[in-house]
Amino acid sequence: MFDGLPPGGDVYLFSRVLGGWSDEKIVRVLENCLSAMGKTSSRSLIFDRLIEDQNSTVLPALWDLHLLVMIGGRHRTLESFGQLLKRSGFVIERTASLPAETMAIRAAPN
Repeated sequence: MFDGLPPGGDVYLFSRVLGGWSDEKIVRVLENCLSAMGKTSSRSLIFDRLIEDQNSTVLPALWDLHLLVMIGGRHRTLESFGQLLKRSGFVIERTASLPAETMAIRAAPN
């Protein structure tokens, strides 16, 4: 994922993998995804745990701490994830809340 993805796909799916990485690594993966897309009709679907806001309850803070201690990552708000997508050349088309504190994000090339 850091070196390239198969080109020409209709959909590129990232399910609960991006939260464990630094902002820089996420941007690199998403830039690789954008390069692989090759057509404006391709989309990226991202399923990940997002926190509601920075002042959320204790449980999201514990998830965040767990990621930080275990692999150096962190959970993000939708706004902060949107900023990473924008830096990578994407725009959020649609979001949906899913069970188990998961958010679905459909992103398109900007």
